This record gives sequence, structure tokens and C-alpha cells, in this order.
Amino acid sequence: MRLKQEIQFAIPDQNFMDWLPPGTFTPDPELLKISEILDGIPQALDLVTTDLLVNPDINPNSKMGRPGITVEQVLRTALLKQKKGYSYRELVERIDDSFSFRQFTRFGLAPIPNFSAL
Repeated sequence: MRLKQEIQFAIPDQNFMDWLPPGTFTPDPELLKISEILDGIPQALDLVTTDLLVNPDINPNSKMGRPGITVEQVLRTALLKQKKGYSYRELVERIDDSFSFRQFTRFGLAPIPNFSAL
């Protein structure tokens, strides 16, 4: 089961940056711009969904199987990996440690999957 996007975030995840004291966090302007571009082309998620489906006859919103990360998180995580040149193991560590990366990849306060799951 893989959703395209998280329909509704848990309350702390909606604006988890708002919970930080003012001046604690400065978002990466380049990642904000990339995020803005991605938000403007939702059909990109359809293309990624098609690439991720092993069997196109399977409904991607099926309730069967283990819940995975969303298509949007896959796309954003892949872009971050390529942009920064991280290995999968390092990518997980960096996302886990960075508010900016968590915001960009839409993980919010959720646990980051193991590097082998990416």
C-alpha cells in the first residue's frame, strides 16, 4: 500500500516548525524553492506512482500490505539524495537530524524509515 500524498497530517506534524522558538530554525531557501516547484506540478506524483508500481493492475491505495512512505516522500527523498550526494544510510541520518530536510521530505515528526526501506 502506498499513498500518493498524506491526506491529513497528525496535529503536531501539520506545522511542526511552528512549535519551535522564534529564530531557532532558518529553512533552506533552495529547498523551499524546489518544494514550491514540486507543489506546482502534482502530475509528477502520477509519474512516480507509475514507476513504483510493479504490477500496474494493483490498486496503489489498497489496504493490503505494510504501510510505506508516500509517493511524495519517495520523490522528495530521491531528489534530496541526488542533490546532496548522500548514500542511503547517510540520507536517513541527515533527514533524522535536520528540521529543514524533514520539512522538505514531508516526514515532519514521523520516524524516518530504515535506509534499506528507501
